[in-house]
Amino acid sequence: PLIAYERLVTDGLIQRDPVQLSVMARFERLYDELRFDDKAQEPKGEESTLASLKRFFGGTDTADTIKVPRGLYVHGSTGSGKTFCMDLFYEQVEQSKQRIHFHEFMLSIHRRLHELKNMNATENPLTAVAHQVLSQGRLLCLDEMQVTDIADALIIKNVFQALFEAGCIVVATSNRPPSELYYNGLQRQLFEPFIPLLEKYCQVVSLENEFMTDYRLVKGAGETARVYFIESCDHARDEFLDCKERLLADPELSDRLVLRTRDSGREVHVPRADLACRAGYFTFDQLCGSALGAADYLAIAQALHVVFVDGVPIMDLNDLDRARRFITLLDALYDNDCVVVIYAATEPEFLFVADKKNNTFSEKARDDKTKKARDEAFAFDRAVSRLAEMGSVEYLTHARENRPPLAIDILKAPDLDVDQLFQSLDVDNSGNLDTDELAALLADVSELRRGHRNVPDEEVQIAMTLLDTNGDGFVDLEELRHYVLNSPKGKDALFRDAIPQNHDR
Repeated sequence: PLIAYERLVTDGLIQRDPVQLSVMARFERLYDELRFDDKAQEPKGEESTLASLKRFFGGTDTADTIKVPRGLYVHGSTGSGKTFCMDLFYEQVEQSKQRIHFHEFMLSIHRRLHELKNMNATENPLTAVAHQVLSQGRLLCLDEMQVTDIADALIIKNVFQALFEAGCIVVATSNRPPSELYYNGLQRQLFEPFIPLLEKYCQVVSLENEFMTDYRLVKGAGETARVYFIESCDHARDEFLDCKERLLADPELSDRLVLRTRDSGREVHVPRADLACRAGYFTFDQLCGSALGAADYLAIAQALHVVFVDGVPIMDLNDLDRARRFITLLDALYDNDCVVVIYAATEPEFLFVADKKNNTFSEKARDDKTKKARDEAFAFDRAVSRLAEMGSVEYLTHARENRPPLAIDILKAPDLDVDQLFQSLDVDNSGNLDTDELAALLADVSELRRGHRNVPDEEVQIAMTLLDTNGDGFVDLEELRHYVLNSPKGKDALFRDAIPQNHDR
């Protein structure tokens, strides 16, 4: 990791930062420990001989009895480079590993526990879930650990206890030190035992210093893309609507869309969407004024490339729920390389108004709402920083080039024999593909071009909506041919107009 960091400095891609270097030294040590850790070399899902013997003779097989490298918990201000440092480390590790955003990780934990409950499994569900997690990678890198949901707070200690005892090595990033997680949260006393547990198994490292630079703001300080419109600016409304109409104007392609969350299958409504461009339009109230959460925003981010958010207001003490949802929304969009186009009341740094300068509370300041507002203001710093980066030319270029194609996009590859694929999957020779047959077709295409057969329900749903032009719930060969031969308008129209011409490649 240190060599990779210095190479980026030498190439002029980053600035050498002494605080980041000290953190990278910790990552370097963990990297070496992983390389020489015998247990990290064992095949996934298999129990070691030593562990089997200990269990047979009544012993325990925990992280205390088997030497396991201690993980890292890296905290620091927004834009200090926490995620950058962790990702640089993650790229160098060759052992069994996985990386996931904390919100998405906790959603998967709740889903797995729910599935085990429905199966009436006899095994301890937390132990079973821990083994499922480890089967995907013993090194677990969690980005943006922030506990705001009481459902997460109530189970997090037991979940991580099971993971650590199973030998999981956790690396996490956060805006806050462990002692300030779930600050002012409901029933925090039930959450607090998690803090010493985390500190026991993860070395806590700070990226803070008094001259801290927000590198996201530095990124966004160059040429900005035209994706953030402020209502007080001349022609801002017209420019936002023009941007929206170029992707969503065609009534035949622009329609309502219903997505489903992966955890529970709950419906998520997109009031206006053009799936040919992977674009969707929402008002702020539709996204943040109702009871939506991380799972809903993840479904949107995974289905759409471009998300329009209209009417973002200035938020204050009375808008804590809406502010929290807005932060979670931006997290999901950012982590999935989405482009967000916003029409807002003011600049990002003034969207949330709260006194966050003093985090010590006198007797006069013990009103719960005031405490939570100050707490939320710290979290909102991340949203401001991300908006700055997501509004940069660099981010838009990255989003255009790195967003992976959906399976249906691959159907347009010139060397694919669409007729042969269709006939091989039309098992009943009906001349139509139902949803299951279409899913099988997309899985075949995905395996052929992406190397795996994992096609989420959202992709199948999008494909059915695009292909089923007569609305009968099936896809016939002519509909499939028509889609392949008639490329819909491209989403690059937005990128071409948003990125200054001297930057467009």
